[in-house]
Amino acid sequence: SAAEKSAILATHYQPYRALVHHRIGRHLVAGETVLHFSVHSFTPVFEGRIRDCDVGLLFDPSRPLECRSARELRAWLGLAIPGIRVRMNQPYHGTDDGCTTWLRQRFPADRYSGIEIEFNQALLGDRSGSWEDLKQCIGFYLSCYENFGHGITIGQGAGAIPVESPARNRFNALVGRSR
Repeated sequence: SAAEKSAILATHYQPYRALVHHRIGRHLVAGETVLHFSVHSFTPVFEGRIRDCDVGLLFDPSRPLECRSARELRAWLGLAIPGIRVRMNQPYHGTDDGCTTWLRQRFPADRYSGIEIEFNQALLGDRSGSWEDLKQCIGFYLSCYENFGHGITIGQGAGAIPVESPARNRFNALVGRSR
């Protein structure tokens, strides 16, 4: 009913958005750049069609920081979890209505990167450990982003994780265990 919907929006949806908006705003006021991940799941089959995606990274392709963040995360996932099917802006469009889209209207593109990570619910029943690897890989990526203050590139050059860093060692351990 309309009353139930209004109650759900007032109890859960609006307070969540307000809290996320406030916390991101606090970091931006402090001069920081924010990488915001919003995590959701999707069904393996939709309207009778099997989805050929394990993880979808949803972002706004007109925002360079989001494009870079999504490309980096896709590379991390591909290295850490061989065979994982990571798709950009699938199974939905990154500009569809959602919390990150709403926040993009409020925060500058050069300081706010909102990525929605959509994972296939089939990963939860996957006995190969892909779900655990996925959680660890995303955690390591965020740790590196926080520690180095910018996006991370595996290998050499600007933005690369230093070879002897704890983050690089944890990532190498994950990659070695997954292969």
